[in-house]
Amino acid sequence: MPEFEKTRPFMASSEDGPFTIVGVPLDITTSYRPGTRFGPSAIREASYGLEEYDILGGRDLREIRFSDSGDLVISGSPEKATSQIREAIEYLLKKGQRPIILGGEHLLTFPVIDVMRRNIEDLHVIILDAHADMMDEYNGLKLSHATTARRISEIISPKRIFQFGIRSASKEEAEYYKTTGIFYSLDFPEDDFFETLRGKDVYLSIDIDVLDPAFAPGTGTPEPCGWGPKEVISFLKRLKGIRLSGADIVEVSPPFDPSGITSILAARLIREILLYLT
Repeated sequence: MPEFEKTRPFMASSEDGPFTIVGVPLDITTSYRPGTRFGPSAIREASYGLEEYDILGGRDLREIRFSDSGDLVISGSPEKATSQIREAIEYLLKKGQRPIILGGEHLLTFPVIDVMRRNIEDLHVIILDAHADMMDEYNGLKLSHATTARRISEIISPKRIFQFGIRSASKEEAEYYKTTGIFYSLDFPEDDFFETLRGKDVYLSIDIDVLDPAFAPGTGTPEPCGWGPKEVISFLKRLKGIRLSGADIVEVSPPFDPSGITSILAARLIREILLYLT
C-alpha cells in the first residue's frame, strides 16, 4: 500500500470526492536547477492567497467535491520512484478517485499515464510544455524529466498525444516528431481542436515552464517566449466538455521563486481545473 504524508490541504478541499489532490515531490533527475520536491507544499500554501469564488465565471470552489490525499512518500532511483507512483495511482483508482497531481519533476507523468491507459480505453494526452521531452535518453537515463513525452509516446498512440507551447527541442527530437507525426505547436490551438476532444477521456499535464519566465521564474529550466497566464487559463476553460481522467502541474521549483508568483500561478491553474473540468 502506498504511503501518503498528511499536509496542510489545498484550499476548499473536503473529505471525499471523485478527484483528489496528490503531492508527488519527485526531484531525482532534475538536470539544471533542482528544487521541485518543494513544489507541492508551496502550491498548497499559495492556494490560501486565492478566493474560492471565481467572479469571472460565477463558480465557487467550495461547491466542488474533491479531497487532498497529502504527499506521496517516494525514494530511491527513477525506476523505484516511478514504481511507487504507479502503485499510488492504482490504489487511488481502485478507491474511485482520479488524481490531480502537484509536482515534482515532469518524469512523474509517465507512470501516471501508464496506469491510466490500462484503465481507460482510448485515453488522450495533452501536454503544455516549453520543451519537447522527446529524448530517448538523457544523461544516460531512460527515465528522466527530459524523456517523459518519449516514454508516453511508446504507450499511447501518437494520434492521441497533443503538445502545446513547445519552443525548445534537440535535432533528434525534431526528427522523432517527423517520424511519429505527434502533434506539437507553440501556438494556441484553433477552435476545431477543442471540438474534436469534446466527450473524450483526457489526461492533462502542465509543465509550469510553458509560461514565459516573466510570469513563472520558479522552475528548473525556464525558456523565454512562452505563453501568458491568460492564454493557459483560456485553454483550460476551452477544454470544458472533455472527460478529465486526471491532471498534473509539474516543475514548480520554489527556491527560484523568491516572490512566490510561480506557486500562486500554479495554485490558480489547479483552481481553474477543479472549477471547470471536474
